Amino acid sequence: MSDRPRRAWKILKWTGLIILLLILGGSILMNLALITLVGGTASPEGEVARLKECTVEGAGPHKAALIAVKGVISRGYGETLIPGRGIVGSVLAQLKRATADKEVRAVILEIDSPGGSVGDSDLIYHEVQEVRKSGKPVVASLQDMATSGAYYIAVASDRIIAQPTTITGNIGVLLQGFNVEGLFQKVGLKEITIKKGRMKDILSPTRSITPEEEQLLQGIADSVWYRFASLVAAGRNLNKAQMEMIADGRIYLAPDALKAGLIDAIGYRDDALAAASELTGMPRLKLIRYEKPFSFKDMLTSSSLISPPSASLFQGLMEASTPRLMYLWTGR
Repeated sequence: MSDRPRRAWKILKWTGLIILLLILGGSILMNLALITLVGGTASPEGEVARLKECTVEGAGPHKAALIAVKGVISRGYGETLIPGRGIVGSVLAQLKRATADKEVRAVILEIDSPGGSVGDSDLIYHEVQEVRKSGKPVVASLQDMATSGAYYIAVASDRIIAQPTTITGNIGVLLQGFNVEGLFQKVGLKEITIKKGRMKDILSPTRSITPEEEQLLQGIADSVWYRFASLVAAGRNLNKAQMEMIADGRIYLAPDALKAGLIDAIGYRDDALAAASELTGMPRLKLIRYEKPFSFKDMLTSSSLISPPSASLFQGLMEASTPRLMYLWTGR
């Protein structure tokens, strides 16, 4: 090989090496930046402080905060203002912000949800109670649907107003799983499970549930149902006979819910705002809501950038297939 081709080859080789090092260095710097951003994510208090207030209607110094509870009540899914925290984190942040703001005199919960997980519904219920303990009344404004866990949340409020076409109720608890044991036998598949603790794989889809396991799960469901029914009875001033009649999982259209004592009135957002004004003793309240300003940091910390699509899909499938207690109307 002559000197000229040899020199050209060396130049090409070193150029390629430099480009590769630059790519690797850039990748390392980007990963370090992401780790720093994710590791240094603001505290929940900081996220609450970042919420931006927007006026919906009205004017004046005294405000009513409009907080939406929309979609399935879960920390992983639904409309959200706080990235990665789902509908629950979003609603909790807004409730905390409304509680801390001295100019906010009341909260209106605009609910359109079929319910969700037991624990997540209870978290929001608890935070609504904290708002009321701070001296600020809460009005629940039910829209298309406010069933099961969504109604559980509404019960924490001072007053419940539903649209004429609202579907509500569905007081009960659900724990579901699937059994594919017969299908596995038909296609020749067999699961191998190594476990310590005979009930460790309770509700496994590849084997039948035992009578002992069914009794255990039914006892848990009964206890969770009793808490739901007790909170409804206390919040709506219903006696035992009334509760036994309505707490069987049935759904109600708004007029029937009114007769059953599940709601206080039929109306719309304006009626909810009027109720808030009445409860505060103030004739005029400015209706506001909260938004979270978009930032470059939010884009970088998006789960789609941090985790590969396959990892996000796997996590979603695992969450969806994990049996959990639900205050949820599924229609199944």
